[in-house]
Amino acid sequence: MADHARHAPHVTQARREAFRICAGMLVRTVDVVEGCHRLASLRREAGVDEWDKDFAMFADISSEIDRLSAREGRRYWSEEELDRAVPNGKDIAAWARIMTADECWSVVGRFKPRVRC
Repeated sequence: MADHARHAPHVTQARREAFRICAGMLVRTVDVVEGCHRLASLRREAGVDEWDKDFAMFADISSEIDRLSAREGRRYWSEEELDRAVPNGKDIAAWARIMTADECWSVVGRFKPRVRC
């Protein structure tokens, strides 16, 4: 990708969003399933290579957990509804959290907002 495109306003915004999502996933304020779905779709907007190690992991996890799709409004489900729909949903989310921790830390380090003095 051309260097000027990497610094376009939409790329900067997408990288800020990726930082926010990853930081939120690490402190558990962002649902890991929804975070992986969103990060998988942000890859191109953030100007990262299609084979970027971090974003490839989010895309892989997203495709693995499609049945817990963010589009279904899963965060609004009661625990009982979620358990009925996806009996091992908590295990899947815990697995996804473990699998994405290193990548979240990497994205946070790469896209950390720069402070100007």
